[in-house]
Amino acid sequence: MTERRRRVARFLSELKRRHVYRVTIAYLIAAFAIAEAADVIMPRIGVSEAAVTLVVILLLLGLPLAVVLAWAFDITPQGVQRTTAVETAAAGDETAAATAAAAALPFANLSENPANDYFSDGLTEELIGMLSRVPDLRVAARSSCFALKNAGLDAVEAGRRLGVRHIVEGGVRMAGQRVRLTVQVVDAQTGFAVWSEQFDREMTDIFEIQREIANAIVARVSSGGTRERRRERRTTEQIEALKLYMQGRYCCNRRTEGDLQRAIEFFDRAVAVDPEYALAHAGLAETYAIQLDYGFMPPAEALEQARVAAERALQLDPSAAETHTSLALVRQFEWRWDEAERAFETAIRLDPDHAVAHQRLALHLAWIGRYNAALDHARTAERLEPLTPATSATVGWVLYYARRYDEAAAHLEDVLAREPQFATARIALGRSLLMAGRTAEAVEQHEEAVRVSGRSASTLALLAHALGTADRPDEAREIANELERRAASYYVSGYYRALPHLGVGRLGIALDYLEAARAERAAQLVYVRSEPIMDPLRNDARFQTLLRALAFPKP
Repeated sequence: MTERRRRVARFLSELKRRHVYRVTIAYLIAAFAIAEAADVIMPRIGVSEAAVTLVVILLLLGLPLAVVLAWAFDITPQGVQRTTAVETAAAGDETAAATAAAAALPFANLSENPANDYFSDGLTEELIGMLSRVPDLRVAARSSCFALKNAGLDAVEAGRRLGVRHIVEGGVRMAGQRVRLTVQVVDAQTGFAVWSEQFDREMTDIFEIQREIANAIVARVSSGGTRERRRERRTTEQIEALKLYMQGRYCCNRRTEGDLQRAIEFFDRAVAVDPEYALAHAGLAETYAIQLDYGFMPPAEALEQARVAAERALQLDPSAAETHTSLALVRQFEWRWDEAERAFETAIRLDPDHAVAHQRLALHLAWIGRYNAALDHARTAERLEPLTPATSATVGWVLYYARRYDEAAAHLEDVLAREPQFATARIALGRSLLMAGRTAEAVEQHEEAVRVSGRSASTLALLAHALGTADRPDEAREIANELERRAASYYVSGYYRALPHLGVGRLGIALDYLEAARAERAAQLVYVRSEPIMDPLRNDARFQTLLRALAFPKP
Protein backbone atom coordinates (compact mmCIF):
# COMPACT_ATOMS: atom_id res chain seq x y z
CA MET A 1 0.00 0.00 0.00
CA THR A 2 1.42 3.41 -0.96
CA GLU A 3 1.79 6.16 1.61
CA ARG A 4 -0.98 8.19 -0.09
CA ARG A 5 -3.39 5.26 0.08
CA ARG A 6 -2.47 4.67 3.74
CA ARG A 7 -3.23 8.29 4.55
CA VAL A 8 -6.57 8.07 2.76
CA ALA A 9 -7.44 4.84 4.59
CA ARG A 10 -6.56 6.41 7.95
CA PHE A 11 -8.63 9.51 7.13
CA LEU A 12 -11.69 7.46 6.13
CA SER A 13 -11.33 5.33 9.27
CA GLU A 14 -11.16 8.47 11.38
CA LEU A 15 -14.30 9.84 9.72
CA LYS A 16 -16.09 6.66 10.74
CA ARG A 17 -14.73 6.68 14.30
CA ARG A 18 -15.81 10.27 14.82
CA HIS A 19 -19.33 9.49 13.50
CA VAL A 20 -19.01 12.06 10.68
CA TYR A 21 -20.83 9.78 8.22
CA ARG A 22 -23.70 9.24 10.64
CA VAL A 23 -24.07 12.94 11.44
CA THR A 24 -23.94 13.91 7.74
CA ILE A 25 -26.69 11.46 6.79
CA ALA A 26 -28.85 12.51 9.75
CA TYR A 27 -28.36 16.19 8.89
CA LEU A 28 -29.30 15.69 5.24
CA ILE A 29 -32.46 13.79 6.19
CA ALA A 30 -33.47 16.48 8.69
CA ALA A 31 -32.60 19.29 6.26
CA PHE A 32 -34.67 17.70 3.50
CA ALA A 33 -37.65 17.39 5.86
CA ILE A 34 -37.32 21.02 6.96
CA ALA A 35 -37.01 22.27 3.36
CA GLU A 36 -40.09 20.29 2.29
CA ALA A 37 -42.07 21.61 5.25
CA ALA A 38 -40.98 25.19 4.48
CA ASP A 39 -41.95 24.81 0.83
CA VAL A 40 -45.44 23.62 1.78
CA ILE A 41 -46.26 25.70 4.86
CA MET A 42 -44.60 29.09 4.35
CA PRO A 43 -46.48 30.13 1.15
CA ARG A 44 -49.79 29.23 2.82
CA ILE A 45 -49.13 31.65 5.68
CA GLY A 46 -48.16 34.48 3.34
CA VAL A 47 -44.37 34.14 3.46
CA SER A 48 -42.63 34.96 0.19
CA GLU A 49 -40.78 32.47 -2.00
CA ALA A 50 -37.57 34.36 -1.21
CA ALA A 51 -37.87 33.31 2.43
CA VAL A 52 -38.18 29.67 1.38
CA THR A 53 -35.06 30.04 -0.73
CA LEU A 54 -33.25 31.61 2.25
CA VAL A 55 -34.16 28.62 4.43
CA VAL A 56 -32.71 26.22 1.86
CA ILE A 57 -29.50 28.30 1.61
CA LEU A 58 -29.11 28.34 5.39
CA LEU A 59 -29.59 24.58 5.55
CA LEU A 60 -26.90 24.09 2.91
CA LEU A 61 -24.53 26.44 4.76
CA GLY A 62 -25.16 24.50 7.98
CA LEU A 63 -23.89 21.22 6.54
CA PRO A 64 -20.14 22.09 6.72
CA LEU A 65 -20.64 23.35 10.28
CA ALA A 66 -22.35 20.09 11.27
CA VAL A 67 -19.48 18.09 9.76
CA VAL A 68 -16.84 20.15 11.62
CA LEU A 69 -18.70 19.80 14.94
CA ALA A 70 -19.11 16.04 14.39
CA TRP A 71 -15.36 15.75 13.83
CA ALA A 72 -14.44 17.78 16.92
CA PHE A 73 -17.03 16.75 19.52
CA ASP A 74 -18.93 13.74 20.85
CA ILE A 75 -22.22 13.61 22.72
CA THR A 76 -21.59 11.31 25.72
CA PRO A 77 -23.44 10.46 28.95
CA GLN A 78 -21.18 13.07 30.59
CA GLY A 79 -22.23 15.78 28.10
CA VAL A 80 -20.60 17.21 24.98
CA GLN A 81 -16.87 16.37 25.00
CA ARG A 82 -14.02 16.95 22.60
CA THR A 83 -13.26 13.85 20.57
CA THR A 84 -10.01 12.25 21.68
CA ALA A 85 -7.33 11.49 19.14
CA VAL A 86 -6.27 7.89 18.72
CA GLU A 87 -2.59 7.38 19.46
CA THR A 88 -0.75 5.49 16.73
CA ALA A 89 2.68 3.98 16.46
CA ALA A 90 5.61 6.34 16.12
CA ALA A 91 7.04 4.44 13.21
CA GLY A 92 6.04 1.83 10.66
CA ASP A 93 2.61 1.12 9.28
CA GLU A 94 0.22 3.05 11.54
CA THR A 95 -2.81 1.14 10.31
CA ALA A 96 -1.20 -2.14 11.28
CA ALA A 97 -0.18 -0.69 14.65
CA ALA A 98 -3.74 0.35 15.39
CA THR A 99 -4.96 -3.13 14.44
CA ALA A 100 -2.42 -4.63 16.86
CA ALA A 101 -3.57 -2.45 19.77
CA ALA A 102 -5.51 -4.04 22.63
CA ALA A 103 -6.75 -3.28 26.13
CA ALA A 104 -7.80 -5.65 28.91
CA LEU A 105 -10.62 -4.22 31.01
CA PRO A 106 -10.79 -5.28 34.68
CA PHE A 107 -12.43 -8.69 34.92
CA ALA A 108 -15.75 -8.69 36.78
CA ASN A 109 -15.86 -10.44 40.15
CA LEU A 110 -18.78 -12.85 39.72
CA SER A 111 -18.30 -14.43 43.14
CA GLU A 112 -20.75 -13.77 45.92
CA ASN A 113 -17.92 -12.44 48.09
CA PRO A 114 -16.86 -8.84 47.19
CA ALA A 115 -13.55 -9.50 48.95
CA ASN A 116 -12.53 -11.54 45.89
CA ASP A 117 -12.13 -8.32 43.90
CA TYR A 118 -8.39 -8.58 44.48
CA PHE A 119 -8.31 -11.84 42.52
CA SER A 120 -10.24 -10.62 39.48
CA ASP A 121 -8.21 -7.40 39.43
CA GLY A 122 -4.99 -9.34 39.91
CA LEU A 123 -5.73 -11.68 37.01
CA THR A 124 -6.33 -8.65 34.81
CA GLU A 125 -3.02 -7.10 35.85
CA GLU A 126 -1.17 -10.34 35.20
CA LEU A 127 -2.77 -10.63 31.78
CA ILE A 128 -1.84 -7.04 30.90
CA GLY A 129 1.72 -7.79 31.98
CA MET A 130 1.91 -10.92 29.81
CA LEU A 131 0.45 -9.17 26.77
CA SER A 132 2.71 -6.15 27.15
CA ARG A 133 5.74 -8.39 26.71
CA VAL A 134 4.73 -9.24 23.14
CA PRO A 135 6.83 -6.83 21.01
CA ASP A 136 4.38 -6.42 18.13
CA LEU A 137 1.35 -5.86 20.35
CA ARG A 138 0.58 -2.38 21.71
CA VAL A 139 -1.30 -2.81 25.00
CA ALA A 140 -3.08 -0.08 26.95
CA ALA A 141 -1.50 0.51 30.35
CA ARG A 142 -2.94 -0.93 33.51
CA SER A 143 -3.97 2.40 35.04
CA SER A 144 -5.83 3.50 31.92
CA CYS A 145 -7.72 0.20 31.76
CA PHE A 146 -8.63 0.29 35.46
CA ALA A 147 -9.82 3.89 35.12
CA LEU A 148 -12.81 2.42 33.24
CA LYS A 149 -13.67 -0.10 35.94
CA ASN A 150 -17.40 0.03 36.76
CA ALA A 151 -17.88 2.75 34.13
CA GLY A 152 -20.57 0.70 32.39
CA LEU A 153 -19.10 1.27 28.91
CA ASP A 154 -19.56 -1.11 26.01
CA ALA A 155 -16.51 -2.37 24.12
CA VAL A 156 -16.92 0.17 21.30
CA GLU A 157 -16.87 3.17 23.65
CA ALA A 158 -14.07 1.68 25.79
CA GLY A 159 -12.01 1.11 22.65
CA ARG A 160 -12.61 4.68 21.52
CA ARG A 161 -11.49 6.13 24.84
CA LEU A 162 -8.41 3.94 25.06
CA GLY A 163 -7.52 4.29 21.37
CA VAL A 164 -7.37 0.53 20.72
CA ARG A 165 -8.85 -1.88 18.19
CA HIS A 166 -9.58 -4.85 20.48
CA ILE A 167 -11.04 -5.07 23.97
CA VAL A 168 -10.48 -8.06 26.27
CA GLU A 169 -13.15 -8.50 28.92
CA GLY A 170 -14.44 -11.26 31.15
CA GLY A 171 -15.54 -12.43 34.55
CA VAL A 172 -14.13 -14.57 37.38
CA ARG A 173 -16.02 -16.80 39.79
CA MET A 174 -14.19 -18.45 42.69
CA ALA A 175 -15.66 -21.36 44.64
CA GLY A 176 -13.33 -23.03 47.11
CA GLN A 177 -10.30 -24.24 45.15
CA ARG A 178 -12.00 -23.94 41.77
CA VAL A 179 -12.09 -20.93 39.49
CA ARG A 180 -14.23 -20.27 36.43
CA LEU A 181 -13.11 -17.64 33.93
CA THR A 182 -15.16 -16.35 31.02
CA VAL A 183 -13.09 -14.32 28.57
CA GLN A 184 -13.81 -12.72 25.21
CA VAL A 185 -12.03 -10.50 22.70
CA VAL A 186 -14.25 -7.87 21.09
CA ASP A 187 -13.54 -5.87 17.95
CA ALA A 188 -14.00 -2.32 19.25
CA GLN A 189 -14.88 -1.00 15.79
CA THR A 190 -17.76 -3.41 15.15
CA GLY A 191 -18.74 -4.49 18.66
CA PHE A 192 -18.64 -8.17 17.65
CA ALA A 193 -16.75 -10.84 19.60
CA VAL A 194 -13.87 -12.40 17.65
CA TRP A 195 -13.10 -15.03 20.31
CA SER A 196 -14.60 -16.26 23.56
CA GLU A 197 -13.84 -19.12 25.89
CA GLN A 198 -14.77 -20.44 29.32
CA PHE A 199 -12.20 -22.03 31.64
CA ASP A 200 -13.32 -24.17 34.61
CA ARG A 201 -10.25 -25.39 36.46
CA GLU A 202 -8.61 -26.00 39.80
CA MET A 203 -6.89 -22.99 41.34
CA THR A 204 -3.53 -24.72 40.87
CA ASP A 205 -4.03 -24.47 37.08
CA ILE A 206 -4.26 -20.67 37.10
CA PHE A 207 -0.78 -20.19 35.60
CA GLU A 208 -1.61 -22.44 32.67
CA ILE A 209 -4.95 -20.63 32.19
CA GLN A 210 -3.15 -17.27 32.06
CA ARG A 211 -0.74 -18.51 29.40
CA GLU A 212 -3.54 -20.11 27.39
CA ILE A 213 -5.62 -16.90 27.45
CA ALA A 214 -2.64 -14.73 26.53
CA ASN A 215 -1.66 -16.97 23.63
CA ALA A 216 -5.24 -17.04 22.32
CA ILE A 217 -5.50 -13.25 22.47
CA VAL A 218 -2.14 -12.71 20.76
CA ALA A 219 -3.13 -15.10 17.98
CA ARG A 220 -6.23 -13.02 17.24
CA VAL A 221 -5.09 -9.42 17.69
CA SER A 222 -1.34 -9.37 17.00
CA SER A 223 -0.12 -7.99 13.69
CA GLY A 224 2.26 -10.90 13.31
CA GLY A 225 5.63 -9.22 13.90
CA THR A 226 8.71 -11.39 13.96
CA ARG A 227 10.82 -9.65 16.60
CA GLU A 228 11.93 -11.71 19.56
CA ARG A 229 9.58 -11.86 22.49
CA ARG A 230 10.74 -9.90 25.53
CA ARG A 231 12.14 -12.02 28.30
CA GLU A 232 9.50 -13.21 30.77
CA ARG A 233 9.42 -11.42 34.10
CA ARG A 234 10.47 -13.47 37.10
CA THR A 235 7.12 -14.64 38.41
CA THR A 236 6.14 -17.46 40.76
CA GLU A 237 4.80 -20.95 40.46
CA GLN A 238 3.36 -20.80 43.99
CA ILE A 239 -0.36 -20.12 43.79
CA GLU A 240 -0.47 -18.82 47.37
CA ALA A 241 2.33 -16.34 46.62
CA LEU A 242 0.49 -15.14 43.53
CA LYS A 243 -2.74 -14.59 45.47
CA LEU A 244 -0.90 -12.65 48.19
CA TYR A 245 0.86 -10.57 45.55
CA MET A 246 -2.48 -9.77 43.91
CA GLN A 247 -3.87 -8.67 47.27
CA GLY A 248 -0.80 -6.51 47.83
CA ARG A 249 -1.13 -4.80 44.43
CA TYR A 250 -4.84 -4.26 45.01
CA CYS A 251 -4.18 -2.48 48.31
CA CYS A 252 -1.15 -0.54 47.03
CA ASN A 253 -3.17 0.85 44.12
CA ARG A 254 -5.77 2.27 46.51
CA ARG A 255 -3.09 4.56 48.05
CA THR A 256 -4.77 5.24 51.43
CA GLU A 257 -2.60 5.00 54.54
CA GLY A 258 -4.41 1.91 55.81
CA ASP A 259 -4.33 0.19 52.43
CA LEU A 260 -0.61 0.86 52.02
CA GLN A 261 0.07 -0.78 55.36
CA ARG A 262 -2.02 -3.80 54.36
CA ALA A 263 -0.13 -3.95 51.06
CA ILE A 264 3.15 -4.29 52.95
CA GLU A 265 1.68 -7.16 54.98
CA PHE A 266 0.53 -9.00 51.83
CA PHE A 267 3.84 -8.51 50.00
CA ASP A 268 5.76 -9.70 53.08
CA ARG A 269 3.66 -12.85 53.17
CA ALA A 270 4.14 -13.41 49.42
CA VAL A 271 7.91 -13.18 49.86
CA ALA A 272 7.73 -15.61 52.79
CA VAL A 273 5.95 -18.15 50.56
CA ASP A 274 8.32 -17.62 47.61
CA PRO A 275 11.54 -15.76 48.56
CA GLU A 276 12.56 -15.57 44.89
CA TYR A 277 9.41 -13.79 43.70
CA ALA A 278 11.00 -10.65 42.20
CA LEU A 279 7.78 -8.70 41.61
CA ALA A 280 6.69 -9.20 45.22
CA HIS A 281 9.99 -7.68 46.41
CA ALA A 282 9.52 -4.81 43.91
CA GLY A 283 5.97 -4.25 45.15
CA LEU A 284 7.24 -4.11 48.72
CA ALA A 285 9.90 -1.53 47.79
CA GLU A 286 7.38 0.58 45.87
CA THR A 287 4.91 0.57 48.78
CA TYR A 288 7.55 1.69 51.27
CA ALA A 289 8.63 4.42 48.82
CA ILE A 290 5.03 5.65 48.56
CA GLN A 291 4.78 5.67 52.36
CA LEU A 292 7.91 7.84 52.42
CA ASP A 293 6.66 10.17 49.69
CA TYR A 294 3.28 10.67 51.35
CA GLY A 295 4.86 11.21 54.77
CA PHE A 296 3.05 8.25 56.35
CA MET A 297 6.19 6.65 57.83
CA PRO A 298 9.40 8.03 59.33
CA PRO A 299 12.39 7.67 56.97
CA ALA A 300 14.44 5.84 59.59
CA GLU A 301 11.91 3.02 59.44
CA ALA A 302 10.79 3.01 55.80
CA LEU A 303 13.91 3.89 53.80
CA GLU A 304 16.00 0.89 54.83
CA GLN A 305 13.09 -1.48 54.25
CA ALA A 306 12.53 -0.03 50.78
CA ARG A 307 16.24 -0.29 49.91
CA VAL A 308 16.57 -3.94 50.95
CA ALA A 309 13.44 -4.94 49.00
CA ALA A 310 14.43 -3.02 45.86
CA GLU A 311 17.97 -4.40 45.76
CA ARG A 312 16.69 -7.95 46.27
CA ALA A 313 14.11 -7.51 43.46
CA LEU A 314 16.80 -6.30 41.09
CA GLN A 315 19.11 -9.16 42.04
CA LEU A 316 16.35 -11.68 41.29
CA ASP A 317 15.31 -10.17 37.95
CA PRO A 318 17.48 -7.45 36.39
CA SER A 319 15.49 -7.73 33.13
CA ALA A 320 12.22 -6.34 34.54
CA ALA A 321 11.46 -2.62 34.24
CA GLU A 322 9.55 -2.81 37.54
CA THR A 323 12.63 -3.79 39.56
CA HIS A 324 14.75 -0.94 38.19
CA THR A 325 11.91 1.52 38.80
CA SER A 326 11.53 0.43 42.41
CA LEU A 327 15.28 0.89 42.96
CA ALA A 328 15.16 4.34 41.32
CA LEU A 329 12.43 5.44 43.74
CA VAL A 330 14.61 4.42 46.69
CA ARG A 331 17.71 6.12 45.30
CA GLN A 332 15.75 9.39 44.97
CA PHE A 333 14.98 9.46 48.68
CA GLU A 334 18.58 8.52 49.49
CA TRP A 335 19.58 11.67 47.53
CA ARG A 336 21.65 9.49 45.17
CA TRP A 337 20.46 11.44 42.16
CA ASP A 338 22.66 10.08 39.38
CA GLU A 339 22.00 6.47 40.37
CA ALA A 340 18.26 7.13 40.45
CA GLU A 341 18.32 8.63 36.97
CA ARG A 342 20.32 5.72 35.56
CA ALA A 343 17.87 3.24 37.09
CA PHE A 344 14.90 5.07 35.54
CA GLU A 345 16.63 5.16 32.15
CA THR A 346 17.36 1.42 32.37
CA ALA A 347 13.71 0.71 33.17
CA ILE A 348 12.62 2.72 30.13
CA ARG A 349 15.17 1.01 27.90
CA LEU A 350 13.81 -2.39 29.00
CA ASP A 351 10.20 -1.28 28.52
CA PRO A 352 9.71 2.02 26.63
CA ASP A 353 5.97 1.86 27.44
CA HIS A 354 6.46 1.67 31.21
CA ALA A 355 4.49 4.81 32.11
CA VAL A 356 5.41 4.80 35.81
CA ALA A 357 9.11 5.05 34.95
CA HIS A 358 8.45 8.01 32.62
CA GLN A 359 6.24 9.69 35.21
CA ARG A 360 8.65 9.33 38.10
CA LEU A 361 11.64 10.29 35.94
CA ALA A 362 9.72 13.44 34.96
CA LEU A 363 9.38 14.41 38.62
CA HIS A 364 13.02 13.53 39.27
CA LEU A 365 14.19 15.81 36.44
CA ALA A 366 11.87 18.60 37.57
CA TRP A 367 13.24 18.44 41.12
CA ILE A 368 16.80 18.92 39.88
CA GLY A 369 15.79 21.74 37.53
CA ARG A 370 15.79 20.08 34.07
CA TYR A 371 12.30 21.21 33.16
CA ASN A 372 12.25 20.66 29.40
CA ALA A 373 13.38 17.04 29.68
CA ALA A 374 10.98 16.56 32.60
CA LEU A 375 8.05 17.81 30.53
CA ASP A 376 8.96 15.45 27.68
CA HIS A 377 8.78 12.43 29.99
CA ALA A 378 5.62 13.71 31.67
CA ARG A 379 3.91 14.07 28.29
CA THR A 380 5.04 10.57 27.34
CA ALA A 381 3.57 9.13 30.53
CA GLU A 382 0.31 10.96 29.86
CA ARG A 383 0.21 9.61 26.31
CA LEU A 384 0.79 6.06 27.56
CA GLU A 385 -1.83 6.36 30.32
CA PRO A 386 -4.27 9.06 29.15
CA LEU A 387 -6.99 8.08 31.63
CA THR A 388 -4.75 7.99 34.72
CA PRO A 389 -5.08 11.14 36.85
CA ALA A 390 -1.62 10.72 38.41
CA THR A 391 0.15 10.86 35.04
CA SER A 392 -1.92 13.81 33.85
CA ALA A 393 -1.32 15.64 37.13
CA THR A 394 2.43 15.12 36.73
CA VAL A 395 2.36 17.35 33.64
CA GLY A 396 0.80 20.05 35.83
CA TRP A 397 3.41 19.60 38.56
CA VAL A 398 6.28 19.92 36.06
CA LEU A 399 4.78 23.11 34.64
CA TYR A 400 4.42 24.43 38.20
CA TYR A 401 8.06 23.71 39.06
CA ALA A 402 9.06 25.39 35.79
CA ARG A 403 7.19 28.56 36.95
CA ARG A 404 4.69 28.28 34.08
CA TYR A 405 1.80 28.84 36.48
CA ASP A 406 -0.98 29.79 34.09
CA GLU A 407 -0.29 26.75 31.88
CA ALA A 408 -0.12 24.52 34.95
CA ALA A 409 -3.44 25.83 36.28
CA ALA A 410 -5.21 25.35 32.95
CA HIS A 411 -3.93 21.79 32.62
CA LEU A 412 -4.81 20.87 36.21
CA GLU A 413 -8.32 22.28 35.87
CA ASP A 414 -8.82 19.82 32.99
CA VAL A 415 -7.56 16.95 35.17
CA LEU A 416 -9.93 17.89 38.00
CA ALA A 417 -12.85 18.17 35.60
CA ARG A 418 -12.41 14.43 35.09
CA GLU A 419 -11.31 13.50 38.64
CA PRO A 420 -12.64 16.08 41.12
CA GLN A 421 -11.68 13.96 44.15
CA PHE A 422 -8.00 13.67 43.18
CA ALA A 423 -6.25 15.54 46.00
CA THR A 424 -2.79 15.63 44.39
CA ALA A 425 -4.04 17.52 41.34
CA ARG A 426 -6.00 19.89 43.57
CA ILE A 427 -2.88 20.66 45.61
CA ALA A 428 -0.89 21.35 42.44
CA LEU A 429 -3.66 23.64 41.21
CA GLY A 430 -3.71 25.47 44.54
CA ARG A 431 0.08 25.92 44.39
CA SER A 432 -0.09 27.26 40.83
CA LEU A 433 -2.89 29.70 41.62
CA LEU A 434 -1.05 30.92 44.71
CA MET A 435 2.16 31.63 42.81
CA ALA A 436 0.14 33.34 40.06
CA GLY A 437 -1.21 35.75 42.69
CA ARG A 438 -4.75 34.33 42.77
CA THR A 439 -4.64 33.79 46.52
CA ALA A 440 -8.36 33.52 47.29
CA GLU A 441 -8.82 30.81 44.66
CA ALA A 442 -5.68 29.08 45.90
CA VAL A 443 -7.01 28.90 49.45
CA GLU A 444 -10.28 27.40 48.20
CA GLN A 445 -8.39 24.67 46.32
CA HIS A 446 -6.29 23.83 49.37
CA GLU A 447 -9.36 23.69 51.60
CA GLU A 448 -10.94 21.21 49.20
CA ALA A 449 -7.72 19.16 49.15
CA VAL A 450 -7.83 18.96 52.95
CA ARG A 451 -11.41 17.73 52.78
CA VAL A 452 -10.91 15.01 50.15
CA SER A 453 -7.67 13.79 51.77
CA GLY A 454 -9.22 13.35 55.22
CA ARG A 455 -7.10 16.16 56.73
CA SER A 456 -3.73 14.65 55.94
CA ALA A 457 -0.70 16.41 57.41
CA SER A 458 0.61 17.41 53.98
CA THR A 459 -2.61 19.08 52.83
CA LEU A 460 -3.02 20.85 56.18
CA ALA A 461 0.53 22.22 56.00
CA LEU A 462 0.04 23.49 52.45
CA LEU A 463 -3.28 25.09 53.41
CA ALA A 464 -1.58 26.84 56.32
CA HIS A 465 1.08 28.20 53.96
CA ALA A 466 -1.59 29.46 51.56
CA LEU A 467 -3.51 31.11 54.43
CA GLY A 468 -0.36 32.87 55.62
CA THR A 469 0.37 34.11 52.11
CA ALA A 470 -3.23 35.32 51.84
CA ASP A 471 -2.70 37.47 54.98
CA ARG A 472 -4.73 35.20 57.26
CA PRO A 473 -1.98 34.51 59.84
CA ASP A 474 -4.22 33.49 62.75
CA GLU A 475 -5.74 30.61 60.77
CA ALA A 476 -2.28 29.57 59.58
CA ARG A 477 -0.94 29.47 63.15
CA GLU A 478 -3.96 27.46 64.29
CA ILE A 479 -3.10 24.76 61.75
CA ALA A 480 0.58 24.92 62.76
CA ASN A 481 -0.50 24.18 66.35
CA GLU A 482 -2.63 21.26 65.16
CA LEU A 483 0.37 19.79 63.34
CA GLU A 484 2.50 20.12 66.48
CA ARG A 485 -0.13 18.30 68.55
CA ARG A 486 -0.30 15.56 65.93
CA ALA A 487 3.51 15.24 65.85
CA ALA A 488 3.52 14.32 69.53
CA SER A 489 2.08 10.88 68.74
CA TYR A 490 2.33 10.52 64.94
CA TYR A 491 5.08 11.12 62.42
CA VAL A 492 4.84 14.55 60.78
CA SER A 493 7.72 15.49 58.51
CA GLY A 494 9.78 18.50 59.53
CA TYR A 495 9.24 19.75 55.98
CA TYR A 496 5.49 20.01 56.54
CA ARG A 497 5.96 21.60 59.98
CA ALA A 498 8.05 24.30 58.29
CA LEU A 499 5.41 25.39 55.77
CA PRO A 500 2.95 27.26 58.05
CA HIS A 501 5.82 29.40 59.39
CA LEU A 502 7.11 30.03 55.89
CA GLY A 503 3.67 31.28 54.91
CA VAL A 504 3.47 33.88 57.70
CA GLY A 505 7.05 35.06 57.15
CA ARG A 506 8.72 33.42 60.15
CA LEU A 507 11.66 32.36 58.04
CA GLY A 508 14.03 31.49 60.87
CA ILE A 509 11.58 29.02 62.41
CA ALA A 510 10.86 27.56 58.97
CA LEU A 511 14.62 26.97 58.49
CA ASP A 512 14.83 25.32 61.91
CA TYR A 513 12.23 22.79 60.82
CA LEU A 514 13.88 22.24 57.43
CA GLU A 515 17.19 21.50 59.16
CA ALA A 516 15.34 19.04 61.40
CA ALA A 517 13.88 17.48 58.25
CA ARG A 518 17.41 17.09 56.90
CA ALA A 519 18.50 15.34 60.11
CA GLU A 520 15.62 12.88 59.83
CA ARG A 521 16.20 12.52 56.04
CA ALA A 522 12.61 13.57 55.28
CA ALA A 523 11.57 12.41 51.82
CA GLN A 524 9.96 15.75 50.96
CA LEU A 525 13.33 17.53 50.85
CA VAL A 526 13.68 16.29 47.27
CA TYR A 527 11.33 19.17 46.33
CA VAL A 528 13.26 22.10 47.81
CA ARG A 529 15.60 23.00 44.95
CA SER A 530 12.74 23.64 42.51
CA GLU A 531 9.80 24.30 44.84
CA PRO A 532 8.68 27.92 44.20
CA ILE A 533 7.39 28.45 47.74
CA MET A 534 10.98 28.11 48.95
CA ASP A 535 12.03 31.20 47.00
CA PRO A 536 12.00 33.55 50.06
CA LEU A 537 14.76 31.38 51.58
CA ARG A 538 17.08 31.06 48.59
CA ASN A 539 19.52 33.82 49.59
CA ASP A 540 19.79 32.61 53.19
CA ALA A 541 23.12 30.97 54.05
CA ARG A 542 21.40 28.24 56.06
CA PHE A 543 19.23 27.31 53.08
CA GLN A 544 22.28 27.21 50.80
CA THR A 545 23.94 24.84 53.26
CA LEU A 546 20.84 22.64 53.14
CA LEU A 547 20.97 22.48 49.34
CA ARG A 548 24.64 21.49 49.42
CA ALA A 549 23.87 18.71 51.89
CA LEU A 550 21.25 17.33 49.51
CA ALA A 551 23.92 17.15 46.78
CA PHE A 552 21.65 18.04 43.88
CA PRO A 553 23.38 17.57 40.51
CA LYS A 554 23.75 20.44 38.07
CA PRO A 555 20.60 21.05 35.99
